Amino acid sequence: MRKTHMALFAGAALAIGFTAAPAHAAHHLWRLERAFSSPDGTLQYVELFTTDSSETGVGGQTVAGSSTNPFTFPAALAGNTTNTWLLLASPNFQAVTGIQPDGILPAGFLSRSGGNLNYANGIDTWTYGALPTDGRTMLVRNPSTNQVTTAPALATNFAGASASVVAPAAATPALPRWGVVAATGLLLLAASGLMRSRSSARLAR
Repeated sequence: MRKTHMALFAGAALAIGFTAAPAHAAHHLWRLERAFSSPDGTLQYVELFTTDSSETGVGGQTVAGSSTNPFTFPAALAGNTTNTWLLLASPNFQAVTGIQPDGILPAGFLSRSGGNLNYANGIDTWTYGALPTDGRTMLVRNPSTNQVTTAPALATNFAGASASVVAPAAATPALPRWGVVAATGLLLLAASGLMRSRSSARLAR
């Protein structure tokens, strides 16, 4: 009888242990799906997507790109991850688009001529070709087939905020004041030389 009670107690304790054990958050179902760069490489972003509800355990995982410094997720995510995006972008991204990225990429993260992306040390990898150079088009990857297409650049963060992305036009460097003076002087000299040539030609007739 005593053995029976002990066996029942042990079974109950084991059942309670399994029930009380916390579920371990996963991170292995995120996939690299979007990549964008401005023509000069100053505005860039990469996005990962998952359809699973419990892919919150990304803390400590990395996304490596062309930069020597990979991006590392600082902590786990909070909330349901069903059909959500993770937006990693260059430091100027929020100022340009108004959307807050979920992480800041190191400078030169994406190679504009093509390169490799690697999530969580090989859980998902993407070898991509040359990025569009018009400042408004992104590469879109289908992880199931690895087929890559292009689409108007769109960015979505984990909170669900989205924005179309258009890279600002590169500013034309302004000539310093001495440069303007020098350019004006050269133009005047050229005009003076042309006038002297015409005068000499007339006298020679």
